[in-house]
Amino acid sequence: MILSAVDDVRAAGAYRVLWDGKNAAGLTVASGVYIYQIKTPNFTDAKKMMLIR
Repeated sequence: MILSAVDDVRAAGAYRVLWDGKNAAGLTVASGVYIYQIKTPNFTDAKKMMLIR
C-alpha cells in the first residue's frame, strides 16, 4: 500500500479525493499505474489510475 488517503466516516454523497503523488512517508512516487480501492460497509471496488510525471 502506498497511502491511505481517507480513513474516516462520511455521510452519503459525492466526494473528491486528491492525491499529491506522494506515499505515506511523504516521498514522491514514480510514474506508473496505481490501483485505488474504495470500501464502504456495503460496497468495495478497485480501479486503476495512471500517474504521469
